[in-house]
Amino acid sequence: MKKKFLSIVIIALMWIGILYFAFGSELGTNAMADIHEKYPDNIIDFDDYSQSDDPIESSRGYVKPESRIFTPPSEESLKLTREKVQAFDCGTIEGATIRECQALVALYASTNGAAWTNNTNWLESKAVGEWYGIRTNYENIWGLVLNENNLSGTLPPEIGNLSELDYLALSKNFISGNLPSELSQLEKLEYLHLDDNLLNGPILSDIGMMSNLKIIRLNNNLFSGQIPASLGHLNHAWELVLCNNKLTGRIPAELGQVGYLWHLDLSGNQLSGPVPSELGDIRGLGSLLLSSNQLSGNIPPELGNLTNLYYLAIADNMLSGSIPAEFVNLSKLEYLFLQNNRLSGTIPAEIGALTNLITLNLSHNKFEGAIPESFTNLVNLGKYTDLGYNRLNVPQAEPVQSFLNEKDPDWYLTQAIQTTIPCDLGGEIFLHNNRVEITIPAGACDGELDVLLTPLVGPSHDYKPMYWGKNSFELSAWNAHGSVTQFLKPLSFTIYYFEDDFNVMPEEELVVKLFDKDYAVWRDAISTCPDGEYTRNFDENWLRLPVCHLTEFGLFNLLELPFRLYLPIGLK
Repeated sequence: MKKKFLSIVIIALMWIGILYFAFGSELGTNAMADIHEKYPDNIIDFDDYSQSDDPIESSRGYVKPESRIFTPPSEESLKLTREKVQAFDCGTIEGATIRECQALVALYASTNGAAWTNNTNWLESKAVGEWYGIRTNYENIWGLVLNENNLSGTLPPEIGNLSELDYLALSKNFISGNLPSELSQLEKLEYLHLDDNLLNGPILSDIGMMSNLKIIRLNNNLFSGQIPASLGHLNHAWELVLCNNKLTGRIPAELGQVGYLWHLDLSGNQLSGPVPSELGDIRGLGSLLLSSNQLSGNIPPELGNLTNLYYLAIADNMLSGSIPAEFVNLSKLEYLFLQNNRLSGTIPAEIGALTNLITLNLSHNKFEGAIPESFTNLVNLGKYTDLGYNRLNVPQAEPVQSFLNEKDPDWYLTQAIQTTIPCDLGGEIFLHNNRVEITIPAGACDGELDVLLTPLVGPSHDYKPMYWGKNSFELSAWNAHGSVTQFLKPLSFTIYYFEDDFNVMPEEELVVKLFDKDYAVWRDAISTCPDGEYTRNFDENWLRLPVCHLTEFGLFNLLELPFRLYLPIGLK
């Protein structure tokens, strides 16, 4: 009763907060319709791998810095912007050409310059070099730097008038819309920083015409479409960062032609297809980040040619096959992230040659068997070492076992277990974390049965409005004739839990659900056997049930009505 009362109090408080913020704050204005049609939300989250000290988060390209708050433009600022633009005469300026001045005035107008954080001397002083963020050589403008300055609106086509521009930095603003095609006219540009904005549409297909580009940062925007193959023409580029956009299609093989490239980050997109073997031609490459895409196929052995590589992240994809033996050549490698793929086979002995490794994450794959003794050469591995959620032998032979206990103490708790059970005798199988116990009774099947019990870090499918009990696993079985999902006798599942896993949720309503792949829904696993019933032991924190069908399972709690109808997402 106390638990239910506490849950009602929490829910009531959360709804009070929701109603307060919904009706007590001023969120909108239509004042800027003449500049751009849509505004971002007031709170904007931008991802930036470079702002995290956690190398695992960095590998995914999804590390969020503090949110920035967008304040919609006021009528007063819009009016002031229009008045200043209409009153200013580019014929009177000094330190820039009239065309360059017109480009700056157009930028001021299209991004509501009166509301910038700092607009000192803009459209006031005749000396353009005195305008905040402008760099001149007294004849032309060579630099435009307005980072974190509350620019909101679009980039005007007149930006192409800045023909002498060497440095363009408009990072961490609220610039939206497409890149103007005129941007590619800036043939002298070396540094292009447009990251952390709201830019969308395709990346300019002829961006390769800007042949002097050295640093290109377009990350943390909403760019879509394919990565232009013309980027392969940027022979002087040494940093290309396109992470955290909505880019699709394949990684162009032409990127292998950018011989001076040092840093390449394409993570956090929707890129598909294989990792191009041509990337192995960029011999000076120091960091390669391709995580959080939909890349498939094998890891190309040509990546072993990248002898200057110190950071390699290809996590969170659909890569298969094994770790290439050619990785033995990556002697400078310090960070290697291959987690959350479909990699298989054994961990190669060659990995022991990577003695500079500080962080190694091979978790959530299908690596199996014994870990080579050479693995103990990796003495510099730190706290982020992770070999969990594979199919590695438990325990490992010495000295590997002791080494793993030091570098990744809980590695064994999440290893899948595979065993062969004679059907005439039956048998049992346990997870190493002691959270799941499966009993297969004698006579439940014919012949010999191979069984694979795999712990899962969480449910693979949406489970709202249920509350997850921090226990998910998949059970599969097969014999000489193929996959086995139905049994002659019920299997017995015993699921253990901790009360802290549920907070105020009612313990007596815990259920084991299985995922029905045919209908893409969760069903109570008790329904797989006729007349099935739960057995519960609240003192020892376990429940037991008969199961007659194999798939993915999870421990859940579903609140009684009417609470399930009003359960805030924040409680999940």
